[in-house]
Amino acid sequence: TLVHPEDAGRVNEFLLEMKPGESGVCEFRIITKDGRVIWISDYNKCVEHETLPGHYRLLGASKDITGRKEMEETIQQSEAKYRSIFENAMIGIFQSTPDGRLISVNPALSHMHGFASPEEMMAEIKDVRTTLYVDPNNRMKYMELLNKQDVVKGFEAQFYRKNKEVFWVSMNV
Repeated sequence: TLVHPEDAGRVNEFLLEMKPGESGVCEFRIITKDGRVIWISDYNKCVEHETLPGHYRLLGASKDITGRKEMEETIQQSEAKYRSIFENAMIGIFQSTPDGRLISVNPALSHMHGFASPEEMMAEIKDVRTTLYVDPNNRMKYMELLNKQDVVKGFEAQFYRKNKEVFWVSMNV
């Protein structure tokens, strides 16, 4: 087996930095004898050599973590795809807590409400019920429907923009 060329420098640095008594884990790719590239997690401990005082050696154990690394890559790709859909959607998308605190807001929603960015909207809006809904009771009605049905379609309510202009919204949640 051979350490993958892109990981060799990092692996060497990890091993050379180990001090007596220290242990650590390094994850890297290796190229197997049959040419496959696999990921391993390598646990090492620096110990004094039994017969050569003042000399040290590394004790190690390796584990194949290729499956985990492939799953992590799949998850990262999925998250990037979701993030792209969220960021580029033409409709407003948000997440909020039941008590009305915004967790995430996409650019379309912040623009719809007159904010320069999602970050600005999330920083300024502490409770959607009292700052976005023209009638705060509509938030409670919407939450009651959501609790009963798990899905709400076509819920209409009036909302405020940042400048207090009123507009209508139809929500599917």
